[in-house]
Parts: sequence; structure tokens; C-alpha cells
Amino acid sequence: LTAPSGTGKTSLLRAGLIPYLDAAGDHSVYLAFAPGAPISLAKAISPGSNSLSEALARWVPRRARRPVLLPDQIEILAIVRAVREDFVARLIAVSPQLARGVPQVRIDPLTRNAAAAALTEPLAEHQLSIAPALRERLLDDLVRAGRAHGASLGWPADAVYPPHLQLAGAALF
Repeated sequence: LTAPSGTGKTSLLRAGLIPYLDAAGDHSVYLAFAPGAPISLAKAISPGSNSLSEALARWVPRRARRPVLLPDQIEILAIVRAVREDFVARLIAVSPQLARGVPQVRIDPLTRNAAAAALTEPLAEHQLSIAPALRERLLDDLVRAGRAHGASLGWPADAVYPPHLQLAGAALF
């Protein structure tokens, strides 16, 4: 929501959007940014919480719906959002002007060599290793899965999807 200063953005959020969300059964959390805002936000999401991660961890098991955060007066902040790519595509499809002037950094998949390093280097730091034949078989499987996942995304033939590597690495370590 953008508009010149003094045109009623805060009023629209507080008098219009919050009652609408509440009536729809959504939990709206309004926060005007100021010193101490992260703790205030945590307490607004889940009373008694002392951090955002704690508040969200308490929220998720109790509720089926996500909280709707309404940060206000955030011009004092530089914001970096980490968002799923499919969500960004839907957001830009609805509002193309969001794409203009907003730098976006896309995390590309790993190459086979980078995935091999990501598997072996942490082990080497602890004087451990993975048998070469097992490493190659695992990398073959990761590349095959990456090829299936990334075919429509224009990924290279040896692409490894980072979440697949993360799951494999977690099982090994």
C-alpha cells in the first residue's frame, strides 16, 4: 500500500482492512515500526513471546490460518524478502508494477560439482569422508531428480535442487 504522506494509509489499514480481515476469520497483526518493533510484533502474534521465531512457532500448531502481518511506517527499513518463486510469480502477475525497480535475486540450482563440494567439504572439516562410489551414486540420483524438477525452469542438465541436497545431507550427517 503506497500513497503520499498524510493521505490515510494507516487509517485505511486500521479502520478498513483490519476489521475486514477479522470478520473473515483471519488473525491480523498491525504494527507501526518504531524502536522495539520486533518484540512488539512477536507479542501481537502470540502474547508472551519474546521473539518472532518463538511467536510464529507458537502460532503454527494452534491455528490453521496464517497470521496476516500489517507492518506500517516501514520506510525507515530496508527490507529483504525471501519468498518462494511461485508466490512472486503470482504476485507480479496480479500487480506487474511490483517488478519494476525492485531488484530480485534468484538462487539458482547447484551444479553437480558444487553439490559434491557441499557434501564432502563439511565432512572433511571433521576428518570424515564419503565413499567415492556412494558419493557418485548419490550425485547421479540428485541430478536425475533435479532434471525432472527443473526441466520446465530452464535449469542446466546437471542441476541439483538445493532442498534435495539438504535432505540427502541431513540423512548422511
